[in-house]
Amino acid sequence: MHSYEHGGNPYALEKSKGISLESVIDFSANINPLGPSEKGLSAIKTVLERCRGSLTRYPDPDYTQLRKQLADYHNAGLDAAQIYPTNGGIEAIHDVFRALKPKKTLIVAPAFVEYEKAAAAHGGETVFFPLEAERGFAIEPGAFYEAIDRHRPDLVVLGSPNNPTGKLVAKTVLMHALERLSAWNGALLTDEAFMEFLTDETVWSMAGEVTKFENLFVTRSLTKFFAVPGLRAGYLMTASPAFAAYWQAVKPVWGFNALAEAYVVAALEDAAYIENTRTELCRLKTKLIAHLANFKDLALYAGEVNYVLIQVNGPFRSSLKQALEASGILIRDCANYKGLEKGFYRLAVLGDADQARLMEVLSSLLSQAK
Repeated sequence: MHSYEHGGNPYALEKSKGISLESVIDFSANINPLGPSEKGLSAIKTVLERCRGSLTRYPDPDYTQLRKQLADYHNAGLDAAQIYPTNGGIEAIHDVFRALKPKKTLIVAPAFVEYEKAAAAHGGETVFFPLEAERGFAIEPGAFYEAIDRHRPDLVVLGSPNNPTGKLVAKTVLMHALERLSAWNGALLTDEAFMEFLTDETVWSMAGEVTKFENLFVTRSLTKFFAVPGLRAGYLMTASPAFAAYWQAVKPVWGFNALAEAYVVAALEDAAYIENTRTELCRLKTKLIAHLANFKDLALYAGEVNYVLIQVNGPFRSSLKQALEASGILIRDCANYKGLEKGFYRLAVLGDADQARLMEVLSSLLSQAK
């Protein structure tokens, strides 16, 4: 079994290298480089400065305002009761496993390591459907359907956009998978943690299909696009009666705190912030890809969202992460992703100055290796 380490741990670099947190350039965590929504931050300040009662009372256990806001945000025919706020997207993933207790899980890999971790903690047997680098990590529908029919899993789990490849899966493919799974009461969990970064997310998101399939679970993160990983905010969308029963009878109450709720409700209405993020990220990603394309020792898998996957050849194949850390730069080593192993690294799209520093250090390292 692979290790379950994540990106976004500048604290370890501070301890090992003595580099202050403020000096670390973190390409390992896929967070919006524009920072949080100002409207969201103002909402938090209001709670802290003028509405102390919000902190001396427990949050609404039904999250009425938040769930309605999320339903309006998606505008996909969802009932607010079909939206379940969670303490980050990871908790939503684990909640699905806790509710369903699958005896067999099929994971499309490479994949976010929490899928395998959740399966190990709450499920039974785990099998994998491998995506191939030779195909650009695109899913091959026929082979995917064949794997579902052969394994007959209780739960299929995938990311769309995939983490770490950034690849998307067409809704038609996922709906065909759901129809197959329905034959034996199987379910599909699609993790859409990075869907907000797309300008055409409604074309790809399964949120609009939730009311049609009781065996569909769609998880979202609110911390990546809206740049507040420290708050922990996510949610699940499903019409599953089994999950509704779990939520009412088993799920601990108040998993979404008042500050996170205030921020999210305001940020979801910040249309200018959302549009500006998508526009600026497109520019920054185009620039990052152009820079990386100049390095002959790197193979590039650009994907569709706010990060890119690279494959490194040559002397730094296994040690690029460590080499960059010496200069205070963090990247995500993908060796613990099933099917990638050594030589694959993920880079978040950051701002101009951070990109310039990365290119400077990369150029120096790779020129020394020749």
